[in-house]
Amino acid sequence: MLAAKFRIKDSELIQKVKKQGKLFRSENLAISYLKAQQEESNFAFIISKSISKNATQRNRIKRVLSEAVRQNQSYIKKGYYMIFLPKASIIRKETRDIMNEVMNALKKADLVKRAD
Repeated sequence: MLAAKFRIKDSELIQKVKKQGKLFRSENLAISYLKAQQEESNFAFIISKSISKNATQRNRIKRVLSEAVRQNQSYIKKGYYMIFLPKASIIRKETRDIMNEVMNALKKADLVKRAD
């Protein structure tokens, strides 16, 4: 699980990122991101009831997204607030497919460090 110091807990900050940030959309999720005034990047995962009425399914998606970020944190650019907003179609995806899509979306949104 992603360490607490890397999570966004402030709902006002989440709303600010959603309104002022850039939005990148992929097949099964969207990432809203905003440049931060800090060293590390912070993340939030918002899974609404429109994704699934079943809390177990919503929690699974949140855990998979969190784990995908945790495993790839060393590759993700620092100094951003990022909010992951999955689409309803993500429920039918397997864990490895979701994890791959997270990394591909981050690459396409130019949120991954370049290899020098």
